[in-house]
Amino acid sequence: MKKSVDFLDLLVYNIPMKMRNGVYTMKNVNIDLEMVIAEATQAAKNASASYFTNEMNSEDSYPCGFAWVNIYKFEGEKIRANSKLGKAMASFGIEKSDYEKVFKVWNPSKIPAQNVDVKEVGAEAFADVLTKYGFTAYAGSRLD
Repeated sequence: MKKSVDFLDLLVYNIPMKMRNGVYTMKNVNIDLEMVIAEATQAAKNASASYFTNEMNSEDSYPCGFAWVNIYKFEGEKIRANSKLGKAMASFGIEKSDYEKVFKVWNPSKIPAQNVDVKEVGAEAFADVLTKYGFTAYAGSRLD
């Protein structure tokens, strides 16, 4: 059972930052996670649809495969699953992989195609938007 996250909790996060003298301090980071994920999803959908239409002539063909985005850090700090940010990400369906220890989004464009190139273009667009907002995120793919 997922615990609901108050929308106000999504707006401000306290991220630990290490200072030069070795003392940790807290830094307020303002981010509207719902807006970032919506923008990234829309960018992924647009990129995949454009590639599918323009490069593939709207024909789903081989090679088939999978694409995803791994999200490693926010503002240079690893995202913990039990932090406010980690819980907020989980409330939007972005779960932490137990095996790889990173947050992962499968097929961020949600395009109903099998072609790996179409999915990878969407994953790259999704990762680019997250990177713009301070996340460390990379697209990945593999053939089926």
